[in-house]
Amino acid sequence: DPNSNKEGVELKQKITDQLKKKSPTAKAEPSQPVPGFKRMQIVEASDDEDEEPVKVDSAADFKPSKTFTGAQRGFVFKLGPKGLGYYKDVVGKAQEGKQEPNEPYPEIKLEHSRQGIEKAKNEANSLFSKGKVDEAIKWFSKALWLVESKKVKDIPADLHSILHSNRAFAHIKQQKWSEAESDCSKALALNSNNTK
Repeated sequence: DPNSNKEGVELKQKITDQLKKKSPTAKAEPSQPVPGFKRMQIVEASDDEDEEPVKVDSAADFKPSKTFTGAQRGFVFKLGPKGLGYYKDVVGKAQEGKQEPNEPYPEIKLEHSRQGIEKAKNEANSLFSKGKVDEAIKWFSKALWLVESKKVKDIPADLHSILHSNRAFAHIKQQKWSEAESDCSKALALNSNNTK
C-alpha cells in the first residue's frame, strides 16, 4: 500500500528531525528509578582464570569480593549493606541449630535413590503448579534432607541445585525472603549456571 509507505517515511523524518534538535554536546541526565526501587550496579565476573579464590575468615561477618569465587562454608555471596561479597549465613546457621536429627516429614515416604529424589522433585513441582505451595516446600525439603544427610548418594550437583532453586521460588511465593535467599545462594554454590 503506497499510503502506508508514505506514512512510514513521514514518521522516520519526524524522528530524524527530533534527534537533530537535541544538542549533541548536552549531557544526558541519568534516569531516576521508579519510587520504591533502587538502582543496582551490574558486576560481571572476570574472565581471568588466575584470580585467587576469596578465603573467608570464619570469625569475620563480611569479606568483600567483586566476583563469586566458589562456595564458602557458612557464608552466602550477595550484595548487602557493606557491598558485594561473602556474608555470614545467619539464616542457614539458625536453621542448622533447629534441625532435629529425626527425619523431617515422616509422612512423606521416598525411595532412598536418585529415582526417589526425582519423584520428590516432580511431585513438588506438580503441587506447586496446583497452588499447594506449603506441600511443595515439604516435598523439596524432604528430598534435600535425603541428599544432604547422605541418605542418598551420587546425586548430581545440578539436581541438588535445582531442588534448592525450586524451593527458593516456593519461598518467594510465600514472601519468605530470607529462606529464599539462603536457597538461592546454595543453588548457585552447587551450580553457578543455575540462574533460574
